Amino acid sequence: MQAARAARDTAERPAAPAQPFLLGLIGSPIMSSAAPFMHEAAAEALGLRAHYRLIDVAGADESGLRAMLDGVRLLGFSGVNVTFPYKEAVVPLLDALSPGAAAIGTANTVVVRDGKLTGAKRDGAYVSRAKSPYAAPSGKLPTTFAPAGAPKATA
Repeated sequence: MQAARAARDTAERPAAPAQPFLLGLIGSPIMSSAAPFMHEAAAEALGLRAHYRLIDVAGADESGLRAMLDGVRLLGFSGVNVTFPYKEAVVPLLDALSPGAAAIGTANTVVVRDGKLTGAKRDGAYVSRAKSPYAAPSGKLPTTFAPAGAPKATA
């Protein structure tokens, strides 16, 4: 009876991809980030499997950051998010940039395709959407204070 129930339960679940895709976050300090939980849960909700890894390396210079990005490329990552303090430092180390990332000189997303690293900037669209209800009647928006790229992306 239990075996039949287990077989039925297994048959009702959608098949997950055999190989999960690998994602991550480069920055420091990030060890308390909720990003792994959020991204893995989002992938599961889409019927996908993902492993999201925190790559917390403090004080990486250009060669250290290049080594991290080479690791992302060589270890089979599909992409990584980049946060403080490396959003600007990654730009000259990437193979290509989206127009938005090139315009402001910062990238918070790196996509790996065919061995090439492409940087993009995603903060601006989300922040613009989030802050629009807070505009004053004059149309002016409140000032944003933060050490990360969102203020620069929406300036």
